[in-house]
Amino acid sequence: MMTRTETTFCEPFDAELLLREVQVENYDAIVFIGGAQAEQLTNGVASSEVDRIISEARSQSVPLGGICVGLNILKNSNVTEVRQMLTDATDERLMTFDGIVTAVENSDVEAFVGRLLSQ
Repeated sequence: MMTRTETTFCEPFDAELLLREVQVENYDAIVFIGGAQAEQLTNGVASSEVDRIISEARSQSVPLGGICVGLNILKNSNVTEVRQMLTDATDERLMTFDGIVTAVENSDVEAFVGRLLSQ
């Protein structure tokens, strides 16, 4: 398990599950959310694990979601199919296409969850 870490954005915490331990087949959907530390998932060691999770989700037809900064995590992934899909998409507040649901604002969370559950 992860040990406590110091950050300037939030209180330290103990992770229940590390990214490298995520087995996509154990989940009905994979959702990336925002928050002060979310941007760290787009670079370094974490980004390769995020790319693995996104790629496995796509290959196993597990719905993907990204809300707020989580949308940027999907957009910045090295999974070409997902990155291209989101780059070509319009900047609508709430989008659903081919097993991916995104929302720009946290205020859209209810509609976001509704669309994700319908995937």
